[in-house]
Amino acid sequence: MASTPHVHLTTDDLAIGHWGNLVMLVWIKRTHLYHAADIRRAVDIARQTSDGPLCLLQVVLPTAVIPDASARKALSEMLRSFEGVVSHSALVHVGSGFSASIARSVVTAITALRRHGFPLQVFGSLPAAISWLGHNNSGARAPSTQQIAQQFLDRARAGTLIMTRR
Repeated sequence: MASTPHVHLTTDDLAIGHWGNLVMLVWIKRTHLYHAADIRRAVDIARQTSDGPLCLLQVVLPTAVIPDASARKALSEMLRSFEGVVSHSALVHVGSGFSASIARSVVTAITALRRHGFPLQVFGSLPAAISWLGHNNSGARAPSTQQIAQQFLDRARAGTLIMTRR
């Protein structure tokens, strides 16, 4: 597994990167309708360079705002289009306390009602999500995955990621 992420997008709202067969999204502020196309492009590039099915890791920061109906619909359609490309997806809600717990519960309920063509699990921590992905997809088992994902998250949160040109 590559030790340096390819950074597809880094904005005030969203960061997208991939290494090996893991695609990571960090939702920072607002979710826009066009983000679905940005994510599709990143997944297409990751699929071309990976050696097996992809894992999708999404991290939602406490600063992220709930997307409007049109953005939610576009993201749901995007996830359905990943059937056969993504083997597993993990969604991490960063935060603690009552509001974070409620957010995780709502997302868990919504995900249970929608069919994406692959398992999607909600977690309260990045290590738990990485462990689950590694257990279900050998491409996400590299010992460095946790460290790379944490660094990507920290740099996305700090706004210090630099896009990789292709």
